[in-house]
Amino acid sequence: MNFQKTTSDYSSLVSLVRNQPYPTYPQYATFTSRLKTYNLFPPTIPQNKYVLSECGFIYTGVQDIVECFSCGLVLHDWKKDDIPWIEHSRHNSKCIYVLLSKGNHFVEHIITKCGRTKCNCETKYATRSTA
Repeated sequence: MNFQKTTSDYSSLVSLVRNQPYPTYPQYATFTSRLKTYNLFPPTIPQNKYVLSECGFIYTGVQDIVECFSCGLVLHDWKKDDIPWIEHSRHNSKCIYVLLSKGNHFVEHIITKCGRTKCNCETKYATRSTA
């Protein structure tokens, strides 16, 4: 194990956490609170509400639009083969929740393998359900 690299990664992550504001929606910091937002999630959507909740997403109550409780990233137009952790990492590689849940190595691997993308989503279209 390379302790120097581990220490550097840890210091970088600690610095990132300290410099970030609180989560966008702290009331959805738990898996259960996020899952409850999916009460009206359409069964025709090709994604699993449990997986989306695990990945930090809350359901907005509109079509298949979800939003990260931590970074506020809004994603939609989900395909059957989309993997929420990968999409979250690609669209916001600096999300504290993703980095703390999956680790910097996972995010770097995804960016290297799949590339980075910028979401054209607008938060103003997201209207959260009141679950």
